Amino acid sequence: MSKSGDKRPPKRAKRKRALSLELIPFDPSGKPSTRLAATATQKAAAQVARAIAQVRGRPMSVSGALLAGEVRRMTNIYGSEIAERENFLNEYGANLGLFRDPTPAAFERADLLARAVLPLSVAAGFDAYAPANVATVRPYVDSLLREVEAEFERTQNPVFAWQGVQLAARYSIDWPSWLQAYLGQAADQIIDLSEQFADDKLTKKDTEAECVGKALGFGAAGRGKPGQFKLASMLELDRLAYFEVEKRLAKGEKLYLAREAVGKQFKTSPSAIARSCERMKALTLA
Repeated sequence: MSKSGDKRPPKRAKRKRALSLELIPFDPSGKPSTRLAATATQKAAAQVARAIAQVRGRPMSVSGALLAGEVRRMTNIYGSEIAERENFLNEYGANLGLFRDPTPAAFERADLLARAVLPLSVAAGFDAYAPANVATVRPYVDSLLREVEAEFERTQNPVFAWQGVQLAARYSIDWPSWLQAYLGQAADQIIDLSEQFADDKLTKKDTEAECVGKALGFGAAGRGKPGQFKLASMLELDRLAYFEVEKRLAKGEKLYLAREAVGKQFKTSPSAIARSCERMKALTLA
């Protein structure tokens, strides 16, 4: 009772919020990590949980242990700062939508594809992945390399060549012959330029930057639209095309009609849509 004689309701004990198992981070030894790491990992865990909550519109349940294991795997590879890489987590979540069930293989393949938006310095090495998953993803990248090669041959735009270099480097793929030829020719011209600059054989109007740019093929390239051939853009087109075709097939539409309709929707050919779907199926069925 208070001094004034008024009765006051007893203070409620503060209720502690329970932290679910899947949000508790662990270091490689199995012990809980620091509070700072926990905060970052909880953010990553929340992103992963949202990503796998639904797959193509249907609810999907994942055990706490499986989710905790996936969060631990991701933070061991990328560090606790992975929570700040929203583009990567969004791409990862979109890729998870390709798979029917949230299995360890699905997690790894979604992660490998999401490297499209990570800097090369962060997306280096495959030792932490099952060789079978790496082997499944690499043919997909090989197919994208062929698409980039075709655009380079058609337009001679050097940006396509450099996107090929980026693809090959990001997934540790040997440079195909067309890239070797482009880089070899560019190297010869740049070395020749360095000798000309050293001997003062170039005019004052010829700046080093302009000469090197021309040696790499810039300034005389076909128009093209290289922005559409960024790896992330190609992945997004493949995913959307795959989902749209599957949706139409589920309604009973014939395959060739579905490809034609989706091709018109995305302003591309039915054959391009067919290749997109084939790449996606190869990732999810292997």
